[in-house]
Formats: sequence, structure tokens, C-alpha cells
Amino acid sequence: MSNLIPRIISELESRGISEVSAVINNQNIVAQKVLLKAGFAYRSKFDINQGFYQYQQQPSLPVNWRQVG
Repeated sequence: MSNLIPRIISELESRGISEVSAVINNQNIVAQKVLLKAGFAYRSKFDINQGFYQYQQQPSLPVNWRQVG
């Protein structure tokens, strides 16, 4: 699943969908780790048993950017 989420998000972004969110049970630590690894961030409590996560789009580098070193 952790390999699939970035591909899904990339496809959604290519279709103009810029906001992606998820609601995860607080006891599902594995799912929380998968979302965090995929670029999601915890935003708030959704309800008594669940947390609300939102994807943070990674900033893109300027076209003329190049790595020094």
C-alpha cells in the first residue's frame, strides 16, 4: 500500500485534484505510518476514534534549480 499511495496521488494531481485527505482509526498505527511516509500530515481529531490526515504537496524546485556539489 505504501508504494501505491504516491501513484494514486500523482494520478489525482494530473487530473487537477490538489487536495487529498484521509480519516484513520487512532489505533491503526500501521495505516498512520503509511500515510505519513506517503506525505500526509496529521491535521486534527476527526472524532473520538479517528484522526484527520491531509496530503501535503511537496514543493517543486524551480526549473533553473541545480544541485551544487
